[in-house]
Parts: sequence; structure tokens; C-alpha cells
Amino acid sequence: MLVTWNGGSIVDSQHFVAEIVGRYKLGRRGYPVIVLTTDTSILTAWTNDYEYDTVFERRIEALGEEKDVFLEFQLVVIQKVLF
Repeated sequence: MLVTWNGGSIVDSQHFVAEIVGRYKLGRRGYPVIVLTTDTSILTAWTNDYEYDTVFERRIEALGEEKDVFLEFQLVVIQKVLF
């Protein structure tokens, strides 16, 4: 499983993956899961040379296998600014 999140919710993705790799209330084997947003060297190197929109596509190409699951979570906050 390959996981991404956006913004401040990246920490949530790390916690989610830790629960999947760990046991999460059950005595079971760990599942192979990786967060694609935690390797800042790859994120910045790729987006320096190419468009940010393709950074996860490239990582999936490099790390993904045929039956893998890709989860992308996005937190959308609607704010009303009062002046």
C-alpha cells in the first residue's frame, strides 16, 4: 500500500501507516505500507526538475507493484475570513 496526504495532515498519514505496519489492536503480521510524503529529498529533487503534479506518479512507478493499493487523502478546509 502506498499512501499520501497533504499539508499538515502528513503526520496523520504517518500515524495511519504506523498502525498498519504495527499490530493495531490485533496480534497479526505487519503489512507492507509506505508513506510517499516523508522522503523530502525525493520530493524536492523531483519537483526541482519536474512538475510537482508528477512526484507521486514517479514514486508509484518506482515502488509500486501490480496489486498495490494507492491511498491519497486530502483535507480540505473552508475558511471564512472576517474583516
